[in-house]
Amino acid sequence: MHTMATNGTNGTNKSGNAQAVDFRDPAVYAEYETKWSSIPEDEADWLQRAQDVADVLAVDAVVRDQENKSPRAEVALLKYSRLLKLLGPKQYGGGGQPWSVGYKAIRKVAEADGYDGILAVRVFILIILAQSVCSSATISSGQPQRTSLAHPNKPIASRSS
Repeated sequence: MHTMATNGTNGTNKSGNAQAVDFRDPAVYAEYETKWSSIPEDEADWLQRAQDVADVLAVDAVVRDQENKSPRAEVALLKYSRLLKLLGPKQYGGGGQPWSVGYKAIRKVAEADGYDGILAVRVFILIILAQSVCSSATISSGQPQRTSLAHPNKPIASRSS
């Protein structure tokens, strides 16, 4: 078991509202960083990876739930699994999979550990939000463009003063 201080002090030495938070050491899942070093290729591979993650999490999900610790180690496991890249565009290192595959993968993880399934959903929502707000031209050029959620690939014309 490890304890860390939260960032409730905003980096100052004042006591602020920082609290000690228990968490499991991410090293408990270190072997999976190399085991899952490649990104799955297709839907079947992604769903197998999700099942593999679910199998790892299922071993002690009840104990972890009862301990009520910060999920630092489980977040590391999700990163190692590359599942959080599932919805990202392939040209930027993602899996390029549709939401339907993301949904199936999340279900597999959530069936083994509901809390970690929720973590994955939150990341997926952030990815979709980013894709909705940014056009592919914005991502490629690195130049910000205003877009609407209704038409994410159509820049909004700037107003003249």
